[in-house]
Amino acid sequence: MFRNYKIAGGLAIVSAVIAIPSMILMFIDMFTESAALGLASAVTQLISGTVFVLLMLYLRSYLEQHLGLGQQKILFGFIIATGALVPIAGIAMGFLDPFSSIVTMLAAMIPSILWGILMLVVAFRIINAKVVDVSYAKAYAYLVGATGLLNATILLSDLALLLGLASDIIMALMFFAATQNKLPGEAVPQLENAGSLA
Repeated sequence: MFRNYKIAGGLAIVSAVIAIPSMILMFIDMFTESAALGLASAVTQLISGTVFVLLMLYLRSYLEQHLGLGQQKILFGFIIATGALVPIAGIAMGFLDPFSSIVTMLAAMIPSILWGILMLVVAFRIINAKVVDVSYAKAYAYLVGATGLLNATILLSDLALLLGLASDIIMALMFFAATQNKLPGEAVPQLENAGSLA
């Protein structure tokens, strides 16, 4: 079902495009009482979360089918669950007084920390995949691993946003390369070799 990598590449681009305005709205909403701004922030967070879930389903399919890593249902089940909680936590934080409940604020950060750790696991699996050479997949693995690490620290999560944008772009290139029935990073004339490696 999730093997149309052209759609996946398009979703990765959408994710990169909406990431910055989504985060800006979320942070502004934390310190204002505008109902309209709160609604806009909630909508963008929900859209971002939906795109994330779809991208993870496509990424799971890519790892299983294109990189031959076997079943990844459990790992990506946890990734989707924690990733879906991140925008929900962001929306909830918008309704909190940022100085009233430190415990509540920290609790809202837990999904982001868990997501960062899980994405480090994904990066490790891609890097250690036997079919991966110099490719978009390996570049994506390093970027998403660094993004996960920064996200898990919370204090450096702002830097994670920039790396997240870069990883979304590389993910798009990785998916678009997969539509050409070749391993990412290989040239088109090497299709025969790619087929033998699959």
